[in-house]
Amino acid sequence: TYVRLNAQHVRVHAMTRLGCALRENDQSELALAVLQAQLPILQRLGPRYFGNTLIAKTNIANCLDDLGRIEEALSMKREVYQDDLRLYGPTKEGTLVDVCNLAVSLLSLGRHDEAARIISRHVGPAQKKLGADHDLVLRLQHFLAISSARTATSRKEKMEALSSMQAVYERRLRVFGATHPQTKNCEEAVARIRELLGDM
Repeated sequence: TYVRLNAQHVRVHAMTRLGCALRENDQSELALAVLQAQLPILQRLGPRYFGNTLIAKTNIANCLDDLGRIEEALSMKREVYQDDLRLYGPTKEGTLVDVCNLAVSLLSLGRHDEAARIISRHVGPAQKKLGADHDLVLRLQHFLAISSARTATSRKEKMEALSSMQAVYERRLRVFGATHPQTKNCEEAVARIRELLGDM
């Protein structure tokens, strides 16, 4: 039994490496086929490999995103989020990464209200546990500001969203520097919210 399990472990590890390498080389369709074939093997290996199963599902969701299959990716991300939330709680870093992944899909699909609801459950507790300068806390605040700007029905609400995004940008600038990719993303988001204000 040990030899069989060890052989299966080597196999799924090799499939993970192959799938990720294919995706990195812009072959997401082939990567998806490899990773989807890996998933039932992991599920048969039982609870010991449950963490690996969640990683595999996240990799599959990433491939689906690459291929423009956003609804399918969102469904997979929901599964991973619910499992991480149940097993590890709302402030575990893995769960917060799941929230960010969900937010990306929801915002892409224009589901700004749902994105805001999910993020709002986590951003306060995450900041309390990890601190205001933590990258994941700033990501959550970033996504919340975007969703708030998109759902705002008044100039005042849009101004509040702009103020929130500006605060995230200033903190990122101080903590991570002007050249950090997320700092640049925040700067661009501030500009987009200002454009929304101009449209009112």
